Amino acid sequence: MSRSVFRKPSIKKSLAAKYKGSYTRKIKKSLIPGYGTKTAGWLHPKRKLYNKAYYRTSIDTRKAFAKALTGKKRQNVSTNTSDKKLPSGFWDVLMIIITAILLTTCHIFFAIMFIFLIGWHVINREKQEDK
Repeated sequence: MSRSVFRKPSIKKSLAAKYKGSYTRKIKKSLIPGYGTKTAGWLHPKRKLYNKAYYRTSIDTRKAFAKALTGKKRQNVSTNTSDKKLPSGFWDVLMIIITAILLTTCHIFFAIMFIFLIGWHVINREKQEDK
């Protein structure tokens, strides 16, 4: 469903939403009846539809990175050491490190290829978890 477009995180905007935004939401909720309900977004239908499509078709980079670091541990039934697999989070972190190295050494083409590989890997893992 998602097209593997990564959202660019902005520290400035996230801090503003966390601190300033929470207080303004509290004030608006106390003054404006119906503020903060699910149907309040339809007051601006164009913005509501855009945001809904955007968040369904893009991937949050912070969540993808956090998910890669805290990948689910797989339990193997057999005790054979050759059957044990590394957690999928390890491969995600490895690909991100390789991409960073390629970007710093000016190999832009290969870095872009690795970025698409990371997106493809995250999407396929989500599909496997859904099944």
